[in-house]
Amino acid sequence: MVEEKSINPSISSDKVKVFSVVIKIMIVLLALLGAIDGILLLIKKTKVEPLSLVTKTGLAAVSGIINLNGVVPSGATIEVAKRQVGENQYQIVASGLPAVDGASWSWSEAEPGIAYQFQAYLKAGEQTVSQSDPWIFVAPATNETLTINSAVSKENTLAVISGSLDINGYLPAKAKVSLLVRKTGEAQFNLVDSIQAIDGGIWSWNEAQKGSTYDLQASLVDKNGNLLGQSIIQTVTAPAFNEVIRLNSLAKPPAPVVGSISGKINFNGLVPANSSISVGQRPSGSGQFTNFANGLQVADGVVWSWDQAKHGASYDLQAYLLTNGIVVSQSQVVTVSAPAVGEVLTINAQNQSAAPKPNNLDYSCLGKNNNGLWQVRFNFNNSSLVTNAQQYWLTVGTSNQGSQMVNNVIASTSNPSHSQTYTSDYVFSENTTYYAAWAYSTCSSCQTFSLFSPTLSISCSPSSTPSNTPMPVPTNTTAPQPSSTPIPPTSAPLPTDTPLPTPKISQCNESCGSNGYLCVDGLQCLQEGGAIGGELCRNSACPEETNCQCPPTN
Repeated sequence: MVEEKSINPSISSDKVKVFSVVIKIMIVLLALLGAIDGILLLIKKTKVEPLSLVTKTGLAAVSGIINLNGVVPSGATIEVAKRQVGENQYQIVASGLPAVDGASWSWSEAEPGIAYQFQAYLKAGEQTVSQSDPWIFVAPATNETLTINSAVSKENTLAVISGSLDINGYLPAKAKVSLLVRKTGEAQFNLVDSIQAIDGGIWSWNEAQKGSTYDLQASLVDKNGNLLGQSIIQTVTAPAFNEVIRLNSLAKPPAPVVGSISGKINFNGLVPANSSISVGQRPSGSGQFTNFANGLQVADGVVWSWDQAKHGASYDLQAYLLTNGIVVSQSQVVTVSAPAVGEVLTINAQNQSAAPKPNNLDYSCLGKNNNGLWQVRFNFNNSSLVTNAQQYWLTVGTSNQGSQMVNNVIASTSNPSHSQTYTSDYVFSENTTYYAAWAYSTCSSCQTFSLFSPTLSISCSPSSTPSNTPMPVPTNTTAPQPSSTPIPPTSAPLPTDTPLPTPKISQCNESCGSNGYLCVDGLQCLQEGGAIGGELCRNSACPEETNCQCPPTN
């Protein structure tokens, strides 16, 4: 028989209850601490690290999707090929991909900072039945699209071509979008639909012939039928989906309204040390750009915005990659009407050559004019250390790494390995210190420059020259800063038995020339005063008119 032991009568029942509660609280706290440690450990183990596009082996990835339109043969697959810019032979980097719209492709063995040309092929067995235009991307790169229009066969079957509207600018009440279609090669467009003008609105045409190729164009009109804007011509093969038609409205609001333009950066390539991104704007077709965003992080997908745009006004936009305060690469020029959202500026950052060595830049003060401003001759590559330069970039500024006084790209002489010379206008103030530097490019068609040389301080004073006689003013003209993004398709040789792609066409007031784009018939590619992005499609009879329509003469 077990003897029961009674509680010590010296301990009251109230104290026992309190003690019991304290013990329970301690147990709960210990359990919570254990749970928190477990949660923290789980978080630590499952933390999602940022995706690195450069592998541990030092190689980089280039990836994207296939925009596939038209008729796809049974059992067809897709291949993607690459070649380094400047090479002739393509190499297959992805094969056996499913022949479906939106198929993903990737290549993980690119050299970081190198520009490659990519092309996609629709294959039926060993036969190439269609292919994309060639496009150039700098590794690493993501979300790059290669478009294949397959017109391998034409069928007496109706098919759908559809997509969405990207409308920028002010939209008056009851504005509409007219969808115009013609078979490629025909002259006349036909109106196939008229829909309400809504940014992001959906359009569709269900009377296309399967396997046939069409040109699409949209016109934005007000309630009275007056033209407010027109899209570029897009070529697709039926059936096709997710085609985006972009329109800029020229309509003006009844009263001034300030709004915003926003978008993101599509950044390809390696991020240089001490670098940042700036974004600038200018009224379409005017002179220099004015930055509205500075010091942005260099990252793919970084967002930018400008909140001082006037509704109904047209603006040119451009993004710049700066290293140590110097522009080393820049995006294409995008023209939009305000307000606008989702605008993409693409920067391809290629590897830069090493900076020129010190003591390869000097200057001579030649003389001053009646206003007391000096003319200066600059000599660079003095030691002939750079032997393969095709272009030179000279900057002179009022601050270290500045370019306020001189910012010129100069074609190499017939002896690129010899010393180069540039003579300024009368722009330099007496007894004032300026800072000069230079860089070089090893090809005439590309726009990738070396890092800049060490800065040279310059100053002109009465003792700088034995004579006050002004020298003749040179005919140097300001050249645009080098543009390296996006790198357009080139005319380099394509694979054997492969037809050349259709040239890219720019419309009125859009970039042309050095970016590889041609102007639509009736317009010419004209230089806009040497400013960045200065080559625009204009009417040669009235080049100052941004709408390419010459005013009537009296």
